[in-house]
Amino acid sequence: MPIYCDNNTLLFIGDNSVNSYKDYLKKSKLKLMENESNKEDISKKEYYLYNIISSCELILDDLEQGASISDADFNNLGHADVIMLKVQQNVSNQLNPKNIKGGYYPADGSKPILMDE
Repeated sequence: MPIYCDNNTLLFIGDNSVNSYKDYLKKSKLKLMENESNKEDISKKEYYLYNIISSCELILDDLEQGASISDADFNNLGHADVIMLKVQQNVSNQLNPKNIKGGYYPADGSKPILMDE
């Protein structure tokens, strides 16, 4: 799967869709990333995330053109949504401070209202 980029954009295109993006690639001046730079510039985790985002964008484009999603694929989207939400929560929890109790901390400096008590 080819990957195109510039300083602000990273675009994944399915092998079968490259021809339909030729005009866009010329106008946007995105350049094809070499396979070796792909391995050095982004991790495999990031690569999978970019693939997922690219697939979603392609599906949305197809839906705008009049395509539809089958019931089976709609069920698959539901499973994918639950999985991605769980992954997002797991990653986000790594950054949440563990030493702060839940509650309301007033901006005026008055005593906080703690909800964990």
